[in-house]
This record gives sequence, C-alpha cells and structure tokens, in this order.
Amino acid sequence: MLSDLLEWSGCAASVAGGMLLALNNGLSRFGWWCFLVSNALWIGFGFLSGAAGLVVQQAFFVAINVLGLIRWMRPGFFRNVSRRNVGHRGV
Repeated sequence: MLSDLLEWSGCAASVAGGMLLALNNGLSRFGWWCFLVSNALWIGFGFLSGAAGLVVQQAFFVAINVLGLIRWMRPGFFRNVSRRNVGHRGV
C-alpha cells in the first residue's frame, strides 16, 4: 500500500516537474522542487521494493536537480568556474 502511494506520487511529481520546466516562465523554478520531491519519493519506493539501482539513480538525480535549481535561481553562479585555475596566468 505504501509502496503504491510512493510510486504514483513519485510519478505525479515527476510529470508536474517536467511540465513546469517546459513552461519556461516564472513558475518553472518550481519544477526543480517537484523533481526533488519526486526523487525523495522514488528513493523511498526503491528502498521498500529493494530496487538498489533505482535508489542510486535517484541519488544522482538529486545532485543534478540541485545543480539545476542553483543555476535557475542564481543564473551567474557558475559563470566563471571553468575559467579558474586552467592555465590562465593573470589574464
């Protein structure tokens, strides 16, 4: 019963997150939050059903979604990361 609730709630949260991001407007940032909720639900489902691969996959998706959320909320946050300490000597 609980696993069914986690499974279908995770599905609904994933679809809602995708739809919100596809809007590409002011509401889109909530898509990342929906994805994070979805990740938590899928991780719970994975533990209950013994699906270790699903748990690992969702853990990586959490990291990806946090990165997406940071980039959405703070657009210039990672702008100069690739230019740091890559052979640029004061240029």
